[in-house]
Amino acid sequence: MLFEVYTSEEDPILTKSKLVSEGYKPTCGIDRYVRRYEYRYFSDFASKFGNKEWKRIDNYNVWTDGRIVIKENRDREAFDREIRGYRLLSEIVPSLVQYQKYPYEDEEEEALDYASREGEFYLAAKYVGSSLAQLYYGLSITEPPYISEEKIPIVIMKQIENIKQVVSKQGLYIDDEHAGNYTLDANGKVWLIDLEHIYEKN
Repeated sequence: MLFEVYTSEEDPILTKSKLVSEGYKPTCGIDRYVRRYEYRYFSDFASKFGNKEWKRIDNYNVWTDGRIVIKENRDREAFDREIRGYRLLSEIVPSLVQYQKYPYEDEEEEALDYASREGEFYLAAKYVGSSLAQLYYGLSITEPPYISEEKIPIVIMKQIENIKQVVSKQGLYIDDEHAGNYTLDANGKVWLIDLEHIYEKN
């Protein structure tokens, strides 16, 4: 059951037109700025799950304890797209557990972060397994390769095609598709992750 503590005055799903800005490209995520971040509210959000053993995945803004994954974002629009994706694509994405916005108290605090848009945004989702990039390419999630039939088994490729069809039926598309955006669970099922790169079709 989703425990909602999102502090925005507006539900991101009810304001879909505000989720995608024309020509907008995410400023957060896998880029050179991520190493400059100070995760000021991570401890508070993580404490809600009763586990202090969190492992950060490479240099990315993602942590896991083996049960759930916590992801941090500094971009309101990207975060809202991610929450929308969890709601609209529930059959192909891991279960969303909780999400929360931590607003900065003043402009000076906000200015400390290069890519900040209002504050820090956190979500927690069920951990289902390693990414296809890690499993089939031996690469970290910060170095995601393009999906290739030479590396990934055909049974996995078929699932990826099915996932893209589900996304398309919702009037959406994946802008930044690579092997790091899919995970494989213990039963051999592929799941879509990193939903901040899913946009509405024009």
